[in-house]
Amino acid sequence: MQIAREDRFLVDFISLPVTVGFTSAAAVTIASTQVKDLLGYGGENNDFLQAWKNLKENASHSRLTDSLLGVMSIVALLVARELKNLDLRKDSREIGMFKRVVGKCLWLVSVARNALIVVIGAVIAYICQVNGGHPFRLTGEVTEGFPPLQPPPFSTTENGTEYSFAKMTGVLGAGVVIVPLISILESVAVAKSFGKLEDKNNLNSWECGHGCLVSCRVVLFDLLVTEKLGHTEAKGKPLDATQEMIALGLSNIVGSFIRSMPVTGSFTRTAVNNASGVRTQLGGLFTGVLLLLTLGFMTKFISYIPKASLAALIISAMFFMVEYEMVPKLWKTRKLDLIPFIATFFGCLFISLDYGIVVGILVNVSFILYKSARPNTHIKRLKIYGREILVARPDQGLVFPAAEFFRQVIHSNACFDEGDRVTLVLDGTHIAAVDFTMATNLKSLIEDLEIRRQSFIFWNWRRTAERTCCALDPAMGRYFRCGSTLNDLFQDKIEEDPSSTEYSNASTVVISTE
Repeated sequence: MQIAREDRFLVDFISLPVTVGFTSAAAVTIASTQVKDLLGYGGENNDFLQAWKNLKENASHSRLTDSLLGVMSIVALLVARELKNLDLRKDSREIGMFKRVVGKCLWLVSVARNALIVVIGAVIAYICQVNGGHPFRLTGEVTEGFPPLQPPPFSTTENGTEYSFAKMTGVLGAGVVIVPLISILESVAVAKSFGKLEDKNNLNSWECGHGCLVSCRVVLFDLLVTEKLGHTEAKGKPLDATQEMIALGLSNIVGSFIRSMPVTGSFTRTAVNNASGVRTQLGGLFTGVLLLLTLGFMTKFISYIPKASLAALIISAMFFMVEYEMVPKLWKTRKLDLIPFIATFFGCLFISLDYGIVVGILVNVSFILYKSARPNTHIKRLKIYGREILVARPDQGLVFPAAEFFRQVIHSNACFDEGDRVTLVLDGTHIAAVDFTMATNLKSLIEDLEIRRQSFIFWNWRRTAERTCCALDPAMGRYFRCGSTLNDLFQDKIEEDPSSTEYSNASTVVISTE
């Protein structure tokens, strides 16, 4: 529990532009991989590029019946989606029983549209097959029954080679750490993506790979566990990343006892659940119960479900996951945020969803590091009865990446010519602490100014930063001063220098890194 709480800071680096880029790219990728089943041709469709390459090579093998069923299913799903928004009352205050019943029926059709499309497609396929026709590519046979409950194996044999647990770990290498980390990031990204949707307090559903009907036998217990513990960001409530990590870890541990494949957050199932109107974790209970019933009594029915119907269901859900409106918002608010958005979007499309989100996070982290290494510094030149005072105030803490840069900024502004004896006041209002490297550079800065016979004052620095500098060199303690105003330092009235032409009219220069 404590480890999860300490490690959850990693997911805090998933910013909104990264989340939006991931969501949009995932929607485009998933929709692209479903084109094969929608049109009825074969081939491999594991990612965005492969999907469109496969379409180019096999488009001529498309099946007319699958294509018609798929397109008609998409149209029906989109129309049914809008049925719940119909207002049969119009302007009348009262509504008759007939209209009330019709309204309820339309609402039910709209909410249950996904299930209806699957059932209708399966019925049509069954009728055609009974009459000797095979117009559609079907899901196929699903193994009936439940997996045995037994301890997970710690060794395996592949191609005649026996692998112990230690040997399996050695083969996986760094993937032992990287895969779970990416799994956590992806799961939290899915939770954030659907948690932020307006008026959509959706659950974070889980699955193992594409086609939950085929793999439901091995992920059933995991789905029940994660639906029970997983908690996405609801409207007005923050996302509990620790709870998500515990749910994900516990589901995989328990799932290993029924030989489940590793599971993580599923964008596809979450999008379908969202499109179906699921809003709470109770949806996981219904899903689990239906899967149990399906595995026990309805596996024969599953084999008749056309792949085109499932593809249409998924594609129609993806239409509303691409957040086109976010691009102009980012452009108007802060154009720099378009960079992690674009990096995440194209990284997810052309590399993979897992590594694409890592690319976006790395871009965000690089911005943070650059800002840390190049802090904005406000420079203000004042005059006290003919004495030049230069006040430098960094707008954030100073750490080692900024050491040389900050020293150069001070040098370039405090050192003019030999006859100009400027007193430098370094305002530490925003400096909570400094590290050893920065303290060493500040000491060197003092020595440089003393050679030029210029005075130096640390003004209003916090005790933590002062202690670090004094621990490096106790002599630095005499440079620290405190006071509410500069009058407390010089005991004179401060006048702005009206003759200064090296600064702005406000006598302030900001050394900006943006």
